[in-house]
Amino acid sequence: RQAHRKPPENLDAWESYQRGLWHLWRFNATDLAEACQLFQRAAKLDPNFAQPVAATGYTLFLQILLSYTQSPRETLEQALRLANKAIALDDKEALAHHTLGRLQALRGEYDSAIVELRTAIDLNPSLALAHLGLGIVILDSGLPRAAISEFDTAIRLSPRDPLMWAFLNARAGARLFLRDYEAAVEDARSSIRHPTAAFYAHMTLVSALAHLDKHEEAKFELAKLLEIKPDFSPNAMLAAFSPLNPEAPRLHFKKMFDGLRKAGLDIPD
Repeated sequence: RQAHRKPPENLDAWESYQRGLWHLWRFNATDLAEACQLFQRAAKLDPNFAQPVAATGYTLFLQILLSYTQSPRETLEQALRLANKAIALDDKEALAHHTLGRLQALRGEYDSAIVELRTAIDLNPSLALAHLGLGIVILDSGLPRAAISEFDTAIRLSPRDPLMWAFLNARAGARLFLRDYEAAVEDARSSIRHPTAAFYAHMTLVSALAHLDKHEEAKFELAKLLEIKPDFSPNAMLAAFSPLNPEAPRLHFKKMFDGLRKAGLDIPD
């Protein structure tokens, strides 16, 4: 049924969308900017094509999460408009509901986010991206075991996914929350082996190692984290996860921050 849903009439639009996806999954600032341009081109060529509109919104979401935007609040509002527009174009587009759910979570609207992400999964049960998003929102709601189930599903559905690093790092974070530090280290190490892994995977590894009192390894990995992300700070991370109220998720990240502090990062109590 998915394959027979209305394809874009303009093949150039489809090609632009596919090229945009290639850039999207590189996860760096330059490629995400290029992905936005390609998705916008696809949407302009075919105004009824919902997927590139949703993908533009998701790209903006990643720019917020990875701290690639200087104005996260404005970027969030722009992304929300695009996600809602994509749903208006095609309310059966799973990527659009997924994107709206992830953005609602950034606003702290977890109940609404869960509804949208479950809708995405109902529309496309094989969308590993939506299982990742649902797991993260469930984890942020304080239910790490339920979150792990969603991350496991994402890994099973898409074992070669370009977001595999995120699946593994999210599961590492849930295991850190559960104080299963050995398993958290294993997942975080697997995550950073992926060439496109974001700095979050290194952050999780540092914290888990420190909680295991492996101080030398933790310091070594902390140096790597700061080499990859020289401007890393817990406050900047909180602002990325919650642009409208950066202090809201601080308690949720307490265990993560405690580990980073043990590893030697200067974090005020």
